[in-house]
Amino acid sequence: MHIELDRTFRELLLKEQMADTEQLQPGPATFTLPALLDELRVVVLSEGGSGKTQEIREAARRLRRDGKEAFFLRLEHVGQDFDSAFEVGSLEQFQAWLVSPNPGWVLLDSIDESRLRSPLDFAAAMRVVGKRLSTAKPRTHLLLTGRAAAWRPQTDLELCDSLFHIEAGRAAGTEGDIGTQDTVIVDSAGSQFKIVTLQELSRDQIKTFASAKGIADTERFLDDIERADAWSFTARPQDLLELTEYWLDKKCIGSRLELMKNSVKRRLKEPSQSRAEAQPLPDDKALEGVQLIAAALMLTGIQNIRVPDGINGARGLDAGDLLNDWPAPLLGTLLQRPLFDQDIYGTVRFHHRSVKEYLAAQWFLKLLGHETSRRRVEELFVREQYGLEVVVPSLRPLLPWLAVEDSRILARVRQIAPEILFEGGDPVRLPVDVRSDTLEQVCAQMANGASSMSMADFSAIQRFAAHDLTDALRRLVRSHEANEEIVYFLMRMVWQGRLGGALAEALHVAKSPHTQDGARVAAFRAVAEVGDAADMASIRDSFLREPGELSRRCMADLVSHIERPDQETLQWLLGCIPRLALRKEFSPTGLSEQIASFFDRTEVALVAGAIDRLHAMLVEPPVFERRHFEVSLRYRWLCRPVGAAVRRLAALRDPAALRPSALAVLYLLPLDAQYNDHAFDLEKLGLAKLVQQWPALHWALFWHVVEQERANKAETDGRVTEAWMALSVARYVSFEAPDFDAAVDAIDSRTLPEDRMMALTLGFRLYALAGHKPEHASRLRTAAAADTHLAARVELLLNPPEKDAAAMRIEKENARWSRQAKARTARIEKARRDAPARLDALVDHLRDPGFDDPIAVSQAQGYMLDRMRELDENKGSRWSNGHWRGLEREFGIKSPRAFRDGIVRFWRRHVPKLVSEGAEIGKMSLADLFGLTGLTIEATEDPRLCVSLSADEAAVAFRYAVRELNGFPQWFPALFNAHPAIVKSMTLAEVGHELQMDQADTASQYFI
Repeated sequence: MHIELDRTFRELLLKEQMADTEQLQPGPATFTLPALLDELRVVVLSEGGSGKTQEIREAARRLRRDGKEAFFLRLEHVGQDFDSAFEVGSLEQFQAWLVSPNPGWVLLDSIDESRLRSPLDFAAAMRVVGKRLSTAKPRTHLLLTGRAAAWRPQTDLELCDSLFHIEAGRAAGTEGDIGTQDTVIVDSAGSQFKIVTLQELSRDQIKTFASAKGIADTERFLDDIERADAWSFTARPQDLLELTEYWLDKKCIGSRLELMKNSVKRRLKEPSQSRAEAQPLPDDKALEGVQLIAAALMLTGIQNIRVPDGINGARGLDAGDLLNDWPAPLLGTLLQRPLFDQDIYGTVRFHHRSVKEYLAAQWFLKLLGHETSRRRVEELFVREQYGLEVVVPSLRPLLPWLAVEDSRILARVRQIAPEILFEGGDPVRLPVDVRSDTLEQVCAQMANGASSMSMADFSAIQRFAAHDLTDALRRLVRSHEANEEIVYFLMRMVWQGRLGGALAEALHVAKSPHTQDGARVAAFRAVAEVGDAADMASIRDSFLREPGELSRRCMADLVSHIERPDQETLQWLLGCIPRLALRKEFSPTGLSEQIASFFDRTEVALVAGAIDRLHAMLVEPPVFERRHFEVSLRYRWLCRPVGAAVRRLAALRDPAALRPSALAVLYLLPLDAQYNDHAFDLEKLGLAKLVQQWPALHWALFWHVVEQERANKAETDGRVTEAWMALSVARYVSFEAPDFDAAVDAIDSRTLPEDRMMALTLGFRLYALAGHKPEHASRLRTAAAADTHLAARVELLLNPPEKDAAAMRIEKENARWSRQAKARTARIEKARRDAPARLDALVDHLRDPGFDDPIAVSQAQGYMLDRMRELDENKGSRWSNGHWRGLEREFGIKSPRAFRDGIVRFWRRHVPKLVSEGAEIGKMSLADLFGLTGLTIEATEDPRLCVSLSADEAAVAFRYAVRELNGFPQWFPALFNAHPAIVKSMTLAEVGHELQMDQADTASQYFI
């Protein structure tokens, strides 16, 4: 049974010149399967067990169910017998499609299977397919799958391009809803194949998979994965299948050691039976080989492993030197197993760091089993310096695994650094007295100020927490009650370990107003996990009765635990809000979002009863500006929650949405977005659409805006009688031609003369919008006939006087300006259409203009940069972006890639000024912007770029980072991790020279 997971794919980047021994690099673009099926040429590469075969087989079935011509074939059968290679669709259906004009989908699986007998079989199979499709290539959507190790980036791509190339122009695409065919623009330059890889399963996809497999409580299942630190065992459907089956049988995830053993065992096996038979490798031999490789990597500090016949000069451990008695083909088979991930330049690496550490530990355990080598092995892990025993940092991750299996290693770890037992391995397998003593030792260290970051790490707590530690934990909470750090640490252990025996201690911490927010929030979550609804209610009541101001962070967490709001919790919420501490602009707590979510899950009747009180708080004096922006200074942060409450009413068309308070909110929210630079994204509420879809709310809001505008102009005696006066400020209100009848009815139904005049002018606007229909003009005259002022006004609107000379002159000027603007727009559009051809002739210039000044940016490069920023659909409030591939749709392939090479090359040449050296905050030179963009592109394409930078390059990268607008670039954490000393010293130097506020806040996190 296929489980629809809506898998996503990440694009792999192609170079113009690429060797077969190189590996493709992941790019920023991601796709869904339907989007890939719209492409004409696609190759999907991913590891065994990732689900690519199942995905495209089901895609072929879905296309056929939708009436499309789709076929799924196995490539290993194509070369021998094309007629029997069909698994979805048949030969007869295929032949019928070939003689039709319809687009079709040919999905081929798999490249690696086709090469099992001979490396030449893939080429032979593709030639067979090419010959069969010779008459249908322009209307064929071709998709291939395979493992990354089986794809030769140069040879295979050249073969596929030569067999399935389409001349420049338009090719048939997908069929539209009404039977017409959309067309796909085809560029003849470069490869027409888009190469992608399947991404790992997300949390939501894991949840969907588990539900389909019969797990009813999927949240509990995901929570167990989290607590077992087992996300690395859920990346592929094949891994997840065994995990779900185990959970269904045992109602638990299993110990970390069990998970690790099972994962290694599965990933060392070849998932394809045919491949396993063609490339046999005994299980014990494979395990022995990977243990030795893992140990060598840990000892040398090298990350990558060179594959046999890989690219010359590739950096990595040569596995052939270690396993020198292994034939090269057998070694290659081992390194292609799912235990390894493909890296770059002919190398692989273990798919997860924890697997490498576990396997290396198993190799060392074998050595420790021989008494003759024990002393020398232990010296690798613990050395004596200045009379003290210290742990060797590079091998420290192996000690938690060793301590579980070797009592003498355990004793030394407990003596030297007991916190190591938290850092990895499977510590719940240690005896309870050992873990209890270790927990006490760690708390004593924390009390003395000698804590380490690993102790507060979530995964460390998850690995250590178990019910048999409850008594020790309760004792430690009581003895260290005054130490906030220890209480926080222990409350997280109660929460993560579900230690119900410590509920009383968790309740005590949760209700203590003297405890710091972090520890209280951990206690809230612990009680929510191990207590019941009555326990959480008692915490909320205690929180409301606390003296003084209430903590916003604590309240945000308490609100998040209210699953089913009722009258009691609503009154508690409304009682807490006036007592909250003032909001600090740069200290977000998530309270606004949590209250908005609270109203989203509250029954509409309760929301209706609260809307008046919420509005009263939103406009409570003092306000920002009288008449123009009457929103409370204290409660402005409530805009999002109150907007969510009104949205709830409007979505269900509750009459409370028509109250003055709800209408006032709809009037104020767009003003907040206009006045507040840091306002939330108002469009996400979807209020405009809800207002337009409900006529009663639409008109009620319009008349509310009219009344508000009159009140604003009352002191100046300004009258509001023209429709445009209200429509110019009514952000959620707009009228179309079908609203004409309602506008005419309002002329009769409104009682105020000003309202009737407003309705008349609105009716005239809609009359003009509908095309000046005579029957509409007649209806306007009839509606206005009973009032002489209205009748005169309608005649003036329908028969305006002739324009005087001044008005005609202005009209002519406007017409001339309009013509000039239109001509200017036409010139710009023509230049834009001509630009691709001109830039194709400047490919070398885009890579390097050759100016005397090496940091000068040419006009062509600047134009490409501007177009890249304009074409970015996800543009945000940042200077830079790395979406150069967005240029390919407009410019083809050649010039964007040349531009990409040039901008990436540029950043190392230029050294931006720091603020301390005179650079202006908020202003960006073209050279700074060009270099920052180039660095962002390279860092996006190569996640390990920052690791490879020299110290001088890292210093230059930091200079670019502080030039970014609204915070640091996304690659900044990687720069810090790779070069912490450089980043720290340069950051400290800049803090005194007014780093941007959000950058200073972010930078401070790296020093905590």
